[in-house]
Amino acid sequence: MRDFFARHPDLAVALLLLICAFALFFPYLVQPESLMLPRSGLTTDMLTYNWPSVSFFRQSLNEYGQIPLWQGTSSGGLPTIGNPAIRLFYPPQLLMSFLPVPILWGYALLNVFHFWLAGIGGYGLARSILKLGFPSSIVVALLVMLTPRLSSNVVGDVGYTHGLCWLPLCLLWTRLALDRLSWRWAMAAGLALTAIYLNNIQFILYGGWLVGLYLTFKLICWRIDHQPFGVAFHLLWITATIFVTFIGLSAFNLFPFVSYLPYQSRQAMTLADANYLALPPVALINTLFPIAQKFPEWEVYSGLIPLIFAPLAFRFAPHRELVIWLGLLIFAALFSLGSVTPLYDLMFYSVPGFSLLRVPARMWYVAAIALAMLAGLAIDGLLHRRPLSTRTGYWLLGSALLISLITIMGRFITRRPDELDWMLGIVAALGILFLLIIFKLWQRGRVSARLLSAAFIIAVVVDLFPLDLAFAAPAPISDFINPPPIVQNMIQRAGTDLYRVYSMRREITDSVAAHNQLQTVEGLNSFQFASYSQFVRQAADCQLEGLAAASPPCVSNEIAPDAWRNTHPDPFLLGLLNTRYLITALDTLPDPSFQRVETVGDLHLFENRTFQPRAFLAGRAQQVEGNLLAQLAEIANPNVVLLEANQPVDFVLPDNDFTGVGNILRYTPNEVIIQADMPDAGLLVLGDPWIPGWVAEMEGQTLPVFRVNGALRAVYLTSGSHTVNFVFRPPALLLGLFMSAATAVMCICLILFSRSKKVIG
Repeated sequence: MRDFFARHPDLAVALLLLICAFALFFPYLVQPESLMLPRSGLTTDMLTYNWPSVSFFRQSLNEYGQIPLWQGTSSGGLPTIGNPAIRLFYPPQLLMSFLPVPILWGYALLNVFHFWLAGIGGYGLARSILKLGFPSSIVVALLVMLTPRLSSNVVGDVGYTHGLCWLPLCLLWTRLALDRLSWRWAMAAGLALTAIYLNNIQFILYGGWLVGLYLTFKLICWRIDHQPFGVAFHLLWITATIFVTFIGLSAFNLFPFVSYLPYQSRQAMTLADANYLALPPVALINTLFPIAQKFPEWEVYSGLIPLIFAPLAFRFAPHRELVIWLGLLIFAALFSLGSVTPLYDLMFYSVPGFSLLRVPARMWYVAAIALAMLAGLAIDGLLHRRPLSTRTGYWLLGSALLISLITIMGRFITRRPDELDWMLGIVAALGILFLLIIFKLWQRGRVSARLLSAAFIIAVVVDLFPLDLAFAAPAPISDFINPPPIVQNMIQRAGTDLYRVYSMRREITDSVAAHNQLQTVEGLNSFQFASYSQFVRQAADCQLEGLAAASPPCVSNEIAPDAWRNTHPDPFLLGLLNTRYLITALDTLPDPSFQRVETVGDLHLFENRTFQPRAFLAGRAQQVEGNLLAQLAEIANPNVVLLEANQPVDFVLPDNDFTGVGNILRYTPNEVIIQADMPDAGLLVLGDPWIPGWVAEMEGQTLPVFRVNGALRAVYLTSGSHTVNFVFRPPALLLGLFMSAATAVMCICLILFSRSKKVIG
């Protein structure tokens, strides 16, 4: 075994990084039903997006034999395909969703895999691009994999972090593609961009931008070096191959996403919205010690080793590599600060797609990678016995001791009451002290370079590994998916009827809704369709301005914690969404249509006496100008359906005096079949959100699906008995699937053909 790893040292490093990743998530691998609960006190997207979507996926497969393209448990219903907030169709997660393993255990394995990928990417950059030795490359890999920017985020947003973990590989394969003018590495870089996109819509723009930046750098070098014109052509062709591969492989999810964009709330996002959670300049002090509150978006601590040794890169790094990584570090740091500098504003207004993104502080991971590379260059120079002047040696010793002292004091001063996490600073400082002792002994020739290399690795591990573990604590998932007593009573009261519930401060979370097969009006999803978002704001009487992940924003504390207390929900508008129950901590509601039926603890259950069936018939339709929702609330008549004045219709607006109930024959994630007995011409209204992709079929014919009452689906029917089949066929999905399959086959065939050609030759 030793001889094997001696002949294949890269495999030994890969195994070492895998063991480290397993150790990091060991507490959750041995407790299959344990959630990584953030110790910051913040919520986790595992309970909002990830666990509910996988749970719903498995329920859909078991009950209906369908892969769900639509999930109706929260926010009235949202697509799963093309939705960047739901990563169901990212291949590793899709595989995990099919396997009969506990959901959280599967996610723990996915975390191991992705953190290992991050380490492999960092190691590859160090070995293949920077040409560092094995010890320095291992240090770089550990710095990239164990950086708190990843560990603090994975406890709050698993999918986002998995996308980040692909970024080092994306940078590696992009560098190999453009440096070697290799179309094979270009396809690999396109694959990495696809993986980033399927996990994290934000970082696909960041990743694509970094590819473009490196292309620009290579073109500048081409000009400086007076290389042939053909080199520039090849650089452009290789870059085009990267993006064509990405677009082709991701088309199955990308094309539906693009088709949804015109209907999204974020189209109206302002610069102030985009600056949400930009890194405050004062937070840069936390590069010296981690944030005691463990707030992931502002976590900029990357360890003591980069702070101490990265400045030496100016002495040892090749000029162009120094320009690349120092430039990335400065760019990422300035971007993370948001509008504090002109850079972010310039990109918001000039770079397509950046105006749809928030939280610029997330760019800091690029800074963490750049710091690791600069530190690796410096460490490699030291390990190769490049002499240091006495002055530089004293500077290194003094800065190491000063930074170690600052990190201990900073952690102690900012510590949280009753927490001993600040003492990890002492452990980190001892690791640096051990490293300095070994370094001095090595300089005097008393210890080997191998021991010094081990000291660097130990110093990184004792600094970052315990800190990574401290961001979360195991908690049983049952504490988060079992409904509160009042919700249990509501479920028993309603029986098997189809209905929605509105909880005014999200007493029914997405995980509770998915586990108990409930459907809620509100939800927490940053992918919001403007029509439904506006409707539910009006129905909830939420007057808050600005963009929020919650819909309506009054149900969360993102903008104003107690805004829900000052709202007066509209029973009629909520009733159009088939909202039968309302849960609140308020003792009374002003509208008599809400009748309190039960109180458990400090929560009250109200029944909405004006709620409409999920499918109902309306005999009248009117086209109106101005504020449609205000006019709808004023009319408050389910027999009257309103359409926007500029909405094209291909029927004569009916004016008949009748209402009725549509008989739902089948209700699944991807299909709703309704029998409608129409006494006269009118509309069949389905109290589900109108979203492009829902089509209606009747007797072999396709019917246009209209958006009525501002947000609902409806079809026009003549008198008589009809069976209408609503089917979710997202726009461009079939074309996207064909493109993705064709691209994958083409890439495989090109690689196999090129290899066979080499063998024959």
